[in-house]
Amino acid sequence: LIIKGKYQNPMQKDPVPVEYHLDIQRAPDTGGATAFIDVVANTRYTLHIKEVMEATITAFFEIVDWTSGGGVIVKPDNAAPVVTALNVEGTDADVATKEISVTADGTEKTITLTATASGKVQPKFSTTTGWNIDWLAHDDASYKSEVVDGVTTTTMTFKYTLTAATPYVPVTLTLANESASQDESVYTTLTIVPPATAPVLDFATPDAATGNFNLYDQANGKLTMYKTSKSSITLGASCPFGTKLALSNQLPWLEVSKGKSGPAPSTTGTPATDVPVSTPVEEYYTLMLKDVTATSDVNSKFEIINLGDASKTLELTVELLDPAITTIELTGTTGGAAYNNYKITDVPRTDGSTVEVKITSPQGVTASTLSSWFTVAETAAFTRTTPTDVTGSQTFTLTVKDAVTDFTAAPIVLKNNISGMEDVTVLVSAAAVAP
Repeated sequence: LIIKGKYQNPMQKDPVPVEYHLDIQRAPDTGGATAFIDVVANTRYTLHIKEVMEATITAFFEIVDWTSGGGVIVKPDNAAPVVTALNVEGTDADVATKEISVTADGTEKTITLTATASGKVQPKFSTTTGWNIDWLAHDDASYKSEVVDGVTTTTMTFKYTLTAATPYVPVTLTLANESASQDESVYTTLTIVPPATAPVLDFATPDAATGNFNLYDQANGKLTMYKTSKSSITLGASCPFGTKLALSNQLPWLEVSKGKSGPAPSTTGTPATDVPVSTPVEEYYTLMLKDVTATSDVNSKFEIINLGDASKTLELTVELLDPAITTIELTGTTGGAAYNNYKITDVPRTDGSTVEVKITSPQGVTASTLSSWFTVAETAAFTRTTPTDVTGSQTFTLTVKDAVTDFTAAPIVLKNNISGMEDVTVLVSAAAVAP
């Protein structure tokens, strides 16, 4: 007996052709070597297959007189389910398809599938990634399995609601025959494929203490970076197929590194500059400024590309900002003091005299002094007139100490809150002694 077919090795992608030769032999009841036997009429030869491998088959024949007069019913007990009807979002689809593409518009959609097998067919969901696959659900209430014309027929409905432009991972739908072997090679598998999307980015705002005030503006697709030594920004990329970052030749002053770890993803959107995502962040890009003299323009762009579909990209613009203090000026009642070119002159010598200094800058400064005749303290915290202003202002007050006799000129040191900037020194001198 020659049996031909295809064998699905679980370790291989595609089944391979096989051919097995079975000798119809019998061992004498009294013992001895097996010998070929004749195939005779009115005899039932039932082949029982115990094990099938790619190169061998183990089986035996059961031989009995054929007295029933009936036919032969062949009922495979290890067959994969066969899809006989498929409807995707209201449209009938080819039952031979292995990839089912679905749409995303924020409304509930359904897939209805009918499969036949020797027993009930049960669906199972899986994915090779760590992404959540609960976007696809089996509608248990509509599950129906019945015997139609001697064949077990199972109908299943799957529901989902996908949001446009949100990444979802494809789901492997496995149809398992309840009465079949647990060998996955006899399962039927389909892939439910959501629409490909551009990668989405997570941004966790660095702590202000780090001096890193670079930001990702999601609404405008823009990164803002201050022009300081080693100025950098790290973005987390979320895409089930992986991503790559392509720099244009307009950005020779940027250096990019990619890694599998980075800042803890933002989950709350707090502070307001955080940009959280609801999907796994598995890749991180750090962009570092190589040239503090560089300038940016509207063409300072780069792309982050979906490796599963290169047409799905996220384009970002980089804007370089000046980190320097904008203005230093005296405000309020000056008592005759004046400011010019990093010098405050003519500060009154009277005990307790005060001079207010207003400083405008991108992210604020701290002020300190080692002077023996005056102190400096912040009296109005750094604020912006509107949240979108590039700069804000704060006020420091110089106070003359009591009973001072030595009025040697002394500096105030202004330290920029943006890291990488040199300190600014303002020299303070007292008014001349009245004659």
